Formats: sequence, C-alpha cells, structure tokens
Amino acid sequence: MNFPYQPEQLTAEWLTDTLRQAGVLNGTHITSFEVQPLSETAGIIGQNTIIRLAYDKSDDTAPKSIFAKFALAAEERRAHWQYKYINEVQFYKEFAHQVDVSTPQAYFSEFDEETGYALLLLEDCSYGELGDWIKGCSIERMRLVVIEIAKFHATWWEHPALPQYAWARMQDSEVNKLQERYLQIADTLDDVPEIPRDPELLQTIKDHAIHFSRWMKYQRQSSPYTLLHNDYHLNNLIFIEDHKLMILDWQTMSMGRGVSDVACLLGKVPIEDRRAHETELLKLYHDTLCENGVVGYSYDQCWDDYRMAIFDGFWKSVFVIANRRQTEAQLNLQRHVLGPRIFAAVLDLNSRETFSRLDTMQI
Repeated sequence: MNFPYQPEQLTAEWLTDTLRQAGVLNGTHITSFEVQPLSETAGIIGQNTIIRLAYDKSDDTAPKSIFAKFALAAEERRAHWQYKYINEVQFYKEFAHQVDVSTPQAYFSEFDEETGYALLLLEDCSYGELGDWIKGCSIERMRLVVIEIAKFHATWWEHPALPQYAWARMQDSEVNKLQERYLQIADTLDDVPEIPRDPELLQTIKDHAIHFSRWMKYQRQSSPYTLLHNDYHLNNLIFIEDHKLMILDWQTMSMGRGVSDVACLLGKVPIEDRRAHETELLKLYHDTLCENGVVGYSYDQCWDDYRMAIFDGFWKSVFVIANRRQTEAQLNLQRHVLGPRIFAAVLDLNSRETFSRLDTMQI
C-alpha cells in the first residue's frame, strides 16, 4: 500500500509529507486531524470526507481543512465504480495542470490498479456556494458557467493527444448493451406509467432507442471532439461569489462533442430559465470557443449539435425512471423535476428531427 485506502489508515505523518510534497506546507507539521464524513454522498460511489487539520505552530498559508475522496471499502462495489475513480485521478494527474480550468487544487491523486482503491486530496472549497439544479441560478452565473466550460473545451478541441486516452472513449460493446436495454424499455413503455403519456414524447423515446447506437457514435466518436466533463450541471459547481467558479466531480470525464456539456447544463435547469436564455447562452458558448482559437465550427453546426446532444440527459432519465433501482428520493427527483425538464427540452427543440441526419452519415 503506497497510500491510505480508507480514512482510518490516515496518519498525521503521512498527511504532513503529502501536503509538503504538494507545496502547501513549509515548516509546519500536522499534529492531529479529524475526519468528517459527508453523509449526503457517503456510500454511493465513494467515501467523501472533510479532514480538519491542526498544526504544531501557526501558519496562515497552510490549509485548515482538505476534501478527501476515498474508494468504497466493499470490493464488488469498488470494482463496479472503478472507471469513475480512474477518470478523476487521470484528470488531476494529466489534464488539470495543463489548462487554466477552475477546479479545486489537487494535493494528491492516485489509483491502485491491483486493489482498485483510489484517493484524492483536494482543496476544500466549502467556503463557496454549491449550485442548486432545482432552484437554478441567475443569468449572470449561468454566463460564467458557460464561459468556463467553453474555455476548457477550446483547450482540448481536436487535440492530437486525445486519441491515446482510450479510457476516455465509450466502447462499441458498451454502446450496444445500452441500446439493447433501451429498445427493451421502448417496447414496454406501457409498463412505465411514471413517464408522461404524451404521444410525441413516447414516440420520441422509441425513435431515439432505434437510433441510439448511431447517435452515441456521433456524440462520442466523430469529429470535432474535445474533452468533456460529462456531468456538467449546477450541483457539480461551487460559486465563489459571482465572479469565480469551481468545477467538481470529474469522474465521468470522456471525449465527445463539447456542446454535450452545455446540453447537460441547460437540460437540468428550470424550464422557464432554459427557454428564456437558451439561445443567448449557446451563442455565448460558441463565441467563447472562437475567441479561444476554435475555427471551422459554425454557430449553425453548434446549434444543431446542441439539439442532438440534449438527448444525453433524455435517455439517462428514461433509464432511471424505467429501471426503478434508485432510492425513492432519487426516483422522485427524476420523475418530478429532472425528467420533465429534459423531456420538455427535447420536445421544445424538436430534437427528433435530427435523426434524419444520422441516417445519411458515415459513422
């Protein structure tokens, strides 16, 4: 073991050495610490904690607390979520330092291939305000959120190094399994009364299930591609007043069309907010791409890609509602808040119309 796998294996000596190597401690030593689990996230994908630190002497530059993400202790569940641990560790080791992206500073980032354990020690940003996808946020904050992800996308736009990161690309075998399950759901929609009985919505689900494989390949494997956060919504963002942003949770990072992150964001905000500001924010996204060096990608193409990308949240909501494997609170969130929002976005945008493009493309 080259790092603590679980919170109880932490020591003051190891924390001192690690933070010193990260350049955030000078002559001070950690004498004691307290691990505080974050109960609202514990046990789902990993163990998220805040570590309160005490030192042998006063040092205003030393962190008073750090955020720690441990892998699950149960071997079977840890293996199931392994790809998420790898993604986030790889982000902090290989990508975060290469771009001026607003994300917490990483003090330690490791994954043990033999055991499947992972550990991240990050800057504690709890002094900021966590976003709320249920309430939404001001248009000023939404502009900041769109600009930040556009700058990140521009850095990795068609980057020649990306194809070597096979772990960031969805494999065909996984796509085929998802389509098979999607088709099963589409064929038995009468058994899923939680999905509104709107004829257009039900037909859209069936049509998307048929086109799912080609749609996913277009989204994830066709040019232009960039690096995606792939879970970009307000609950994964911390606002430092109204002028700075911290982007959290890079566990689902992947390659694909950048506007997918914008679709994920806008598809989850309140319906009235999306309808009022959708066009403005997408234009801002495209303008920021261009200002940061992206060429050959028109606004019309960006808009069409957005209409197609909005299906990413759509199929995920259908799966959660139909599979009924989440907690009752999570199911209610999808049934009554997120599902209706993304369903409305797909219908508002007439996104089913984009399937005709897939039939003529060589994917």
